[in-house]
Amino acid sequence: MMDNLNDTVILKCESQKRFAEISKRSNVWELLLSVASTYSYKEDRYRLWTYSNKNELISYLNNKNIVCFNGVRFDLPLILGIDFKCDPTFVLESKENNFFAVATDIFYKCMQEIYKCHVYSSELFDKMNKHPIPNLKVFSLYNMYTCTLNKTIPDDIASFDAIESFREKKNLSVIVYNIHRNRIIKSLYEFACKNGYVINGDYDILKLSNIIDPKHASIDMFMPF
Repeated sequence: MMDNLNDTVILKCESQKRFAEISKRSNVWELLLSVASTYSYKEDRYRLWTYSNKNELISYLNNKNIVCFNGVRFDLPLILGIDFKCDPTFVLESKENNFFAVATDIFYKCMQEIYKCHVYSSELFDKMNKHPIPNLKVFSLYNMYTCTLNKTIPDDIASFDAIESFREKKNLSVIVYNIHRNRIIKSLYEFACKNGYVINGDYDILKLSNIIDPKHASIDMFMPF
């Protein structure tokens, strides 16, 4: 187990396949990584990653506070595989990859606020299944960004098909798209850190007082005691 966090990093990944093409929706790793991007607050630097250096990306993310949007259900199992685990306080583990980190998942922080759950747990999932949000799209990354920051998503980004473009070997276009999405998460995260709330697509304000900013993130803040 790690003793401390060495950085806060924004993570966004893209996949090679669609969910309809894999054996089970929960087997996210079967989608296969195409490209990923990270932004490091310590380095003040973006980095690009591909499926060919996925192991280097995993090593890079070790012992970090990983800021993501639905990352604990998509980006992280996509790269870490079947033994990836996320505990109730967003401590991450993959024994196969000798990996420990923590996550600041903006989407699931919002779900915790909506369903009044203090932890990421089966209780939260049960509530989400029994009382589904009628229009979950209002909590999409693009809608949250647009309504919170009062900014628009360029049409070429909003309609971009990263999987088809990857198959057509338009790798530069996929990288540009991925970096843009990374910056959207970064903007949303920094707004939440500064203001303590975000706004969904229906213009509902969600208080997120437990979002930890890069300057103060430590492993103690993710522990239940």
